[in-house]
Amino acid sequence: MSPAPGVSDPLSDRRPSGSDRPVVCPQRNGYGRHMPLVADIGNTRTKLGLFHMGGLKRNMTLTDIRKDVIEGLVGSDDIEAVVISSVVPSSTRRLIDALRELTPLSPLLITHTSDTGLTLAVEHPQRLGTDRIVVAAYAWHYFGAAVAVVDLGTVTTLSVVDNGGRFLGGALIPGVGMMLDSLNQRTALLPHVGAEALAELAKDLLPIGNNTHKAIASGTILATVGAIRHIIGEAQISLGYSVKTVLTGGNCPLVVPFLNGPDLVDSNLSLKGLNYIYERTQ
Repeated sequence: MSPAPGVSDPLSDRRPSGSDRPVVCPQRNGYGRHMPLVADIGNTRTKLGLFHMGGLKRNMTLTDIRKDVIEGLVGSDDIEAVVISSVVPSSTRRLIDALRELTPLSPLLITHTSDTGLTLAVEHPQRLGTDRIVVAAYAWHYFGAAVAVVDLGTVTTLSVVDNGGRFLGGALIPGVGMMLDSLNQRTALLPHVGAEALAELAKDLLPIGNNTHKAIASGTILATVGAIRHIIGEAQISLGYSVKTVLTGGNCPLVVPFLNGPDLVDSNLSLKGLNYIYERTQ
């Protein structure tokens, strides 16, 4: 299928040289004077960030929610708000319980009804993960134009916002780690390739792996790369115009080297999105 007029070939199949490296999102300071603590609770990890004057002051990633660790992040700073996005209800409760000992503030929980600047043009918006809403809202705010946001986490999510700020939907595929687990657990002989081993294999990745571990690495990483390219390409054809491409999430380092042309790569996109949504309410 040929691209529609005005549609570029997304993330073309070319390894980036030094000058082709994707842009890393600068912090846009100064659109607030508050000091909110924001939390993005995902399926595997919880990311916390403390903002001041619109800038990310400190942040951390937790696999286990502990009050003493959160207290270390906050330090002696006065928190003026707590903002939470979560896709794991049980972890939301644990975080709120831990924060209750640090601050009397009631948290602002992001939902599909929150003021994000987007129109959720999807069926059953109440079922839409707030993690997707948050990163899409910030990306659209940042560019002021149509965006496709790829979040490479436990699940690889792709979310599309059109030029008018309408969240149209997107695609969900298994994350890289989920693919690795499935290959090991659903077969008798395939080995489990862990995150550290995969990162090493990715350094010299070839499309044709000459042993089992290399073949697993090639399959999982390049399948993800191919899905991103193809889905964004089809989305642009459907829209009839190009979109800005934004990547975030823990698996970005595995995938970005094989994608030419992301307009933005930012591991803290969800935290900045939560701060942006909070600032909209002030």
